[in-house]
Amino acid sequence: DLHSFPTRRSSDLTLLCTVGLLALSLQTGFLSAKGPTERQAFVTGLLLTALLLSRLDAGMLVVVFALLGACLWRLPLRERADRLFLNILTVAIVTAVYLAFNKFYFGLFTPISGVAKSLGVPTINIVPLREFLMLGAFKGHSLYFGVVTIVVASIALVLWRRAERRIDRDTIAWFLVATFVGLVAQIAYLMLLTSYPAWAWYFYLIPVNLMLSTF
Repeated sequence: DLHSFPTRRSSDLTLLCTVGLLALSLQTGFLSAKGPTERQAFVTGLLLTALLLSRLDAGMLVVVFALLGACLWRLPLRERADRLFLNILTVAIVTAVYLAFNKFYFGLFTPISGVAKSLGVPTINIVPLREFLMLGAFKGHSLYFGVVTIVVASIALVLWRRAERRIDRDTIAWFLVATFVGLVAQIAYLMLLTSYPAWAWYFYLIPVNLMLSTF
């Protein structure tokens, strides 16, 4: 059932990259005060690039993740800027090449499907919001996975703020913040800058948020 959970292959790859990003964050301290080394920042950027190429709308999560990490690092300003530059370097280069290639060969910066979905914008398209909130179906009844995600993630973050500080728990919690904000940004984009309905695989961050909320 397409309305149950993300089922498209591109979303499978996106989910794999997202879980890999969490594992790498736990290993490198990307979402902690110590921050990554220069090499770790660059390697994380390679994974962010793969995440972006798996789904273009994952770019919102990429931006949120990179900026959140930079805000959490307790490093001198110069070192923080250097690591952020190394982190986004590959993403910026690959994005520029991708856009230039599309423009040169197809006359458009983005795929034609994206252009078609953006016809008539800006607008207020509430269909994606409704699809998000009511996501999931069982015997003809909506399971409201979107609503469940908002409630469960909010409770998890409140409990985290009251819990004892621990670097692994904090990393998972900050990753939940990044994915939750990325999900909200994606829904806002779908509502304001597209005129099409949203398919289940657009909301690949729902299972990620639910999984992270169990930390």
